[in-house]
Amino acid sequence: MNDPSFAQDPILDPLNPAQRDATAITSGPLCVLAGAGTGKTRLITHRIAHMVRDGVPGSSILAVTFTNKAAREMRDRVWNLVGQAGVRLSTFHSFCAAFLREEFPTVGRSSAFSIYDDADGLALMKRVIQDMGLDPEVHRPQQILNRIGRWKNKLVLPEQALDEETGAVEREAADAYRRYDAALGEANACDFDDLLVRALLLIRDNEEIGERWKQRITHVLVDEFQDTNRVQYELVRVLTREGHHLCVTGDQDQSIYSWRGAEPEQFDVFLEDHPEAALVRLEQNYRSTGHILTAASRVIACNRNRIPKQLWTEAEDGEAVRVVSFQDDYEEADAIANAVREFEAEGLDRTSMAVFYRTNALSLPIERALVGNGIPYVVVGGLEFFARAEVKDLLAYLRFLANPADVISLARILNVPPRGIGKKTQQAVIDEARTSGRRVGEFLRDETAFDGFPARARKALTAFAQRLQALDGHTDLPVAPFINKVLDLTTYADYWKAKATKSGSLDPYQNIGQFVTLAEEFDRLQGGSLPDFLAQVALLTDLDRTERKDEAVSLMTLHTSKGLEYDVVFLVGVEHGLLPHAMSMDTPHGFEEERRLFHVGMTRARRRLVITCAGARTRFGRAALASPSPFLDEIGLDGVEHYGDVGLRPGHSGEDAYERDEEDNPLAHLKAGAPVWHPDYGSGIVVTLRGRGRGLDRKVVVDFEDEGRRTLILRHSRLDVREDEVW
Repeated sequence: MNDPSFAQDPILDPLNPAQRDATAITSGPLCVLAGAGTGKTRLITHRIAHMVRDGVPGSSILAVTFTNKAAREMRDRVWNLVGQAGVRLSTFHSFCAAFLREEFPTVGRSSAFSIYDDADGLALMKRVIQDMGLDPEVHRPQQILNRIGRWKNKLVLPEQALDEETGAVEREAADAYRRYDAALGEANACDFDDLLVRALLLIRDNEEIGERWKQRITHVLVDEFQDTNRVQYELVRVLTREGHHLCVTGDQDQSIYSWRGAEPEQFDVFLEDHPEAALVRLEQNYRSTGHILTAASRVIACNRNRIPKQLWTEAEDGEAVRVVSFQDDYEEADAIANAVREFEAEGLDRTSMAVFYRTNALSLPIERALVGNGIPYVVVGGLEFFARAEVKDLLAYLRFLANPADVISLARILNVPPRGIGKKTQQAVIDEARTSGRRVGEFLRDETAFDGFPARARKALTAFAQRLQALDGHTDLPVAPFINKVLDLTTYADYWKAKATKSGSLDPYQNIGQFVTLAEEFDRLQGGSLPDFLAQVALLTDLDRTERKDEAVSLMTLHTSKGLEYDVVFLVGVEHGLLPHAMSMDTPHGFEEERRLFHVGMTRARRRLVITCAGARTRFGRAALASPSPFLDEIGLDGVEHYGDVGLRPGHSGEDAYERDEEDNPLAHLKAGAPVWHPDYGSGIVVTLRGRGRGLDRKVVVDFEDEGRRTLILRHSRLDVREDEVW
């Protein structure tokens, strides 16, 4: 900092040397490996400000991240440094939605398209399955949607899927994909994956559109790059003319969304695609104490598939990490409630404490213990505001009024409030509209279209059509007044007000009022059309939708904890089969992701980290034996206090498990027929081994006397070879 060129520089002065190095690189591809709590957001925003100050037009810079909350934070920081320079800061999905609203009319599609969430997509897929004449119990709509999501994330289009799949089940899924894609088009709708795929295809394959946007956007910065999939990476590569001015920032060790198509290997792919790229590591942590960082670093070092880095801090070591074993989950929950009280007595706020778990099923004993101790709490990621029935109904009204082709929204509202329009009539309306070649909204506004319907249905449909026509005269209103007109003319608010009077519960009616308040805020702060408002609401992420509760302890899954931080973190249920989860243990890749998830949870803690496991845990009303997670062996002893029966197994140093000599491990020499013993499953015989060579990453199939046949990864199997046997 002695260089006079850095004197009184608000952009460069606050940065550490590694951050400054990355900020100074304003052209060419750049890869920044940013560990947890190392000031990644600061780097991105200061790098943008530095580029603007150096003459790069703000309007030609695009920064993309994964939550609106993060995008808002980046926008505020950039504005504080260089003012409103016109920089585009948004999520991937928000950018693609705005892009499609501008460019869809160029290719003959309406800009007033609906954005379907997961529930809408499922409703549409159920219709597709029904039209195909398939049994939904055999061909499960959600499973087919999951498969379609994987296809889209890999940029496999419907016709390609049909060409590639050979099995009967796979071909039926591919055919459902083709029909689902067509149904989305007919409804003038996009699901979340569609937003990305459609945007990429237009930029990549439409020369006029592609060239226009490549001239507009010359520099792209990607936050949380480890969470991107192939489509997202290809999108930013195409925008920057094969990555010429592309900066990717993130942390392989926090890649925990493989089920969304994200891969930690994205960094390796980027560096292979751009061998000339500069590589900068951010390793100085500003969040956690020394002992927490040391323990987290020991754990993540056991992952093989990562570019090495070592977190460090100038902060004090702080209190030791606590690893505690309890007899059962009830004792565990009571201890957490007592600890919250103790930390409160020391002056810590409840809002600075959080409990993390691998699955939501683990929260119930903890919730009971907190209630029993009079401790307020909030379950983060519980039923979201926009997932509540009354809010989804109101959204469906608005979406259908904005997009008259949206059959899924129509199906939701046609008989809400109840007006005597049954499901058969609803389907008949949709079928008749399709036969007439009109969008269903246009069909409904033609009262003569109901002549062939029974008298009761015709009367109800006519009344509904008249309400639509009345609302057509108010579409020029700002969003909030228009919503009030919708509530008035459809009698929807009165419907819930009457129900509240009978039930004594005002929540749904008040939620409608809260929704109107949200629209008023949109009108006041941003302004725009109804489709603009609907797009903003549809693209809110889980974190953006989180409702805060004053003076409450936060409870959440480990996946939800990403991006958050607390003074005190309780990480519970760290047991074999829970963390790592049983469904993620059949491949080394899955096991390493579970370890990354554990690392993410550990690095959310600022001052205190308490890790717990139980000897028995209640499942389906019965107590089942549990055993400590193998990850607890990797935490080590230095800066860690162990309580109860949990601790390192004999001879384990807590250092990188992969550095031990595999030739000295009896499991590396297992053969079929070998007798083995497992702490949970008991005695068994090796049936076969799968995988190449003799390494510990192979799978072993064991036939256990009491538990039947199980497939395990040797390295994490916890098998013991019978010492008195020779083979």
